[in-house]
Amino acid sequence: MPLNHIKILILTLCLTGLMSDSIIAFQESETDRIQILIKQLGSEEFESRELAESALMKIGLQASDALQSALKSPDLEIRTRARRILVKSLQDDFERKLQAFVNDVEGKLEHDLPGWKRYRQVVGSDKNHRLLFASMVRSEASLLHAMDTKKHFNAMFERRVKALQPAYTGIRNSQSIEAANIAALLFAGLSIDAAGKNTTHHHIYNLLNYNKTMEIVRGSNRKPILVKLLDLWVRENSNGANKFYPLMLTMTYDLKDAGLEIGKATLQDTTTSSSYRQYAAVAIAKFGGTEDIELLFPLLTEKTVVHTWSTNQVEGGIIRTQARDVALALLLYMTRQSHEDYGYKYIQPNPTMIFNGYSCGFASDELRDQAQEKWAKWWADNKQKVLTDEE
Repeated sequence: MPLNHIKILILTLCLTGLMSDSIIAFQESETDRIQILIKQLGSEEFESRELAESALMKIGLQASDALQSALKSPDLEIRTRARRILVKSLQDDFERKLQAFVNDVEGKLEHDLPGWKRYRQVVGSDKNHRLLFASMVRSEASLLHAMDTKKHFNAMFERRVKALQPAYTGIRNSQSIEAANIAALLFAGLSIDAAGKNTTHHHIYNLLNYNKTMEIVRGSNRKPILVKLLDLWVRENSNGANKFYPLMLTMTYDLKDAGLEIGKATLQDTTTSSSYRQYAAVAIAKFGGTEDIELLFPLLTEKTVVHTWSTNQVEGGIIRTQARDVALALLLYMTRQSHEDYGYKYIQPNPTMIFNGYSCGFASDELRDQAQEKWAKWWADNKQKVLTDEE
């Protein structure tokens, strides 16, 4: 064979990782080449095995059928390397698809990512939405697939919610939570059925009240999208048996529009307990304006005890807080009056709930009635000014 031909053959063998004991035709077919490379994975020479693996990595999923077959090889070395190559090839292909998805801002291409069609409809589809969704698919592909197919969705959703609970995040068995996990759970939670909601509501609430979760949402560069997902979730779940949780979350995450809407609907529903309606009043006081003041008036007549707490500050050591006490404290907040002037001696501010509800009580009914009478007179004298005040 001419010297130049020999040099070319040697160069070709080196570039394709085919340095082996076998004699290979120069113009082999790609299929034959893949089979030879797979055989090379079991070579006695380490360098030869490495070269073959590198070449198959470059070929990628084109070699998937042969790699699948190689998983059944009696040679452990071939099985191990074939599995590694196949996994890496699948991961690389997956990432290429995700990158193409992220770059397709104009939506010219079809993407078969689980959950994308619904996400695009209810959340958004611009570049930032796509970046977050790509992260969601990386982190929670199985959950999103279950949501799409409805196969074991409730069980999968419950399992993921529980797995990410703070109580489960010990040093040894922790699973770190990221923005993508939170987004995926909130998004999937929009599709869960009534039975699923009943079994997971308190877990979702617990997770979203976790300090780490709040830090992630508030500090994320995808915060506007996460807040939108939170808003969608609380609205979707505001009419169920566990509607207390969504209302509380509106105040935790400052979801003004949703909080005001849910608060008004709840406060006007007289079939709802006073214990729950007091929190609806808090939401209205926190998010509403002077035009909403009179919505709290019905609570001023409700004498239901909503809190009882012990303190050595009063004789007998017990203070009972009635629904009307909380309502009056909120009205004073909305009209910018001093609580001390009305006899609220124990009231404690709370950045989320305005006040700690239990601290809004009085030591006696006499003091309570005096505060109510003072308010009635003040409102009669100042109503017109308050309701017409532009500030």
